Amino acid sequence: MTTWLLKYRWPVWILIAATVAAAAVHAFRLKLDTDVVSLLSPDDPVLVDFLDAESALPTSNLFFEVVPAADGDALDTTAADLMRLDDVAFAVARPPNDRERLLVGQFAPRTFDLEVIREVLGRVRAVLDARHPHYGLTGNLVVLLEGTDWLTGDLQRAGLIAMVLLAVFFTVFYRDGVLALLAVVPVAVGLAWALGMWSLGGGRLTILAAAVPTFLLGMGVDYTIHIVTAVREELDGATDRRAAIIAGSRRVLRPITVGALTTAAAFGSLIAARTPGLVHMGWVGMLATVCIFAAAALTIPPILLVLPNRWLRPRRSMVDRLMPGLARFVPRRRWIVLGATLVFAVAAGFLLRRLRLETDYTRFENLNRPARKLQDRLMRDWGISATLMVLIFDAPDQAQAVATEFRAHRPDYPSIMRVGLPATVSLSLTDVLPLPDGRSATFLHPAENAYSIHAYERLRAGMASLLAAAGAKPAVVTGGPVVNKRLSDLYRHDLAATFVVCVGVLLVCLAVGLLSIRLAALALVPLACGLLLAGGVLVLTGQNLALAGAAVAPLILGIGVDDGVHVIIRWRQSRGDLATVLRGTGRAVFATTVTTVCAFVAFIGTRTPALVQMGWLIAVGLTGCLIASLVVLPAVGWFGRRNADR
Repeated sequence: MTTWLLKYRWPVWILIAATVAAAAVHAFRLKLDTDVVSLLSPDDPVLVDFLDAESALPTSNLFFEVVPAADGDALDTTAADLMRLDDVAFAVARPPNDRERLLVGQFAPRTFDLEVIREVLGRVRAVLDARHPHYGLTGNLVVLLEGTDWLTGDLQRAGLIAMVLLAVFFTVFYRDGVLALLAVVPVAVGLAWALGMWSLGGGRLTILAAAVPTFLLGMGVDYTIHIVTAVREELDGATDRRAAIIAGSRRVLRPITVGALTTAAAFGSLIAARTPGLVHMGWVGMLATVCIFAAAALTIPPILLVLPNRWLRPRRSMVDRLMPGLARFVPRRRWIVLGATLVFAVAAGFLLRRLRLETDYTRFENLNRPARKLQDRLMRDWGISATLMVLIFDAPDQAQAVATEFRAHRPDYPSIMRVGLPATVSLSLTDVLPLPDGRSATFLHPAENAYSIHAYERLRAGMASLLAAAGAKPAVVTGGPVVNKRLSDLYRHDLAATFVVCVGVLLVCLAVGLLSIRLAALALVPLACGLLLAGGVLVLTGQNLALAGAAVAPLILGIGVDDGVHVIIRWRQSRGDLATVLRGTGRAVFATTVTTVCAFVAFIGTRTPALVQMGWLIAVGLTGCLIASLVVLPAVGWFGRRNADR
């Protein structure tokens, strides 16, 4: 294929340019699915109960404005101005406390589409800005929109930091700016193709799928690095350029194909999830990986043919001085390496018994966001909760019995702030609301933020005691915290299921790509070392694993095996000559791993603790994979010349 590409390079370039232009047009039309309920399946029973309750008892779209007491005289006028908006169902000013005054309102649109909420909130803020120089605004949807905007900003910031780190690595440490420029071409072309096809197929990017381009920024350059390194290695043998490009491309075609398959398989394992958010992320990631691989295979060899000769001559760097030393060290200290690896595996395995998945998600949430801080202060200073739980009863007297029991024995239920309807003028200020279908409803106001799983569990325990004492059994218990708990439970189940699927698919891909089950198992050695190192460091730092870190575990599996695959295939091609393996493939493996590490290290510069942990955790894991690929694999005795001779 490479010979054909070089012969017909101009028609190929024209075809690629045309398809990229067409794909870019469709990619720019791609819409971000900002409806947060789309993260769950539409027929999920918990989501169905929540949406049914919201249609009759809208509480999630409440918003709260807090102004200083000195500015409170204008609040009644503000409420009247807000009521003139079609976007606001009601707005009422509450009596002041010692320092502040509060306005309670409700958005008219009953939607969880963040773009709709953004437009509505913009018109509400215009009214507030005209009346109050200083105010705070919060509420469930305000906090959700704020968190999404911060997350989007963090992903954009991580992408910029990653590009800077990659540029610094190639131009300063690796002394190869041309390679950095070449590596961008397949990533840009592949992402344009993938997003264009996804848009053409009628797909929308969910919030999770939108993070895929940032993840692939570091991984997508790997194919280019391996092709260029192989061609340069062939040129060292005094081969003419065309022959060197053909020979080098053919030599690395198999390992980069296996690497692309393992990465695509890692994303594809997410399709086995039950949550649409992870499924969409899997499809987009798999499509983007295949497109970037195809773009590298189609664009890089022809580009290398027309580059000036001086651009194809690599400059010596620190890596070139490191590899010969490793080639001498590993054979001489083989048993020391294997013994140290065994001790490390035992110690890390012992530490991993203490690894836990964090269930208090507020520990990995940025709590310094203005709306988030104000929401917590409303509970403390005003006794108003924005995370209400809705209890719907078939018998009207049961709802009243629950409210009566709580008033009579309130100290027995510390996790509940109060029972009754939200203090708004749109609803009767009684404890129970009769519904049109003959049922009745009441509300539980948590004393803590029930989006924290620990607080939610305390609330459910207090609610169970309250219902038992009142002799009541609700037909429906719903609310934002219930949906949040359902989503977290599904994620935990999906992560375990997709991890198992990913391991199985990777073994199949490796066995087919390496034509050996034994070599496929050997390729997992660096991956195991990387996972043990990352988990051990996590335990030693006293942290639990965040869901964000666990969610990308399949990606670590898919990326972590690539280094071992390249080393194994090159070892067999060179018939066990470690110096040859490390001089070319070792240099490329080092570069590709560092570029991927740069992409994830960039997340350390974000404001979201979950992304920070995910960034350094993957960076540590991939570093372990790199060390194991260059040191442990060559030291494994039965992977010696006996396999190279086959």
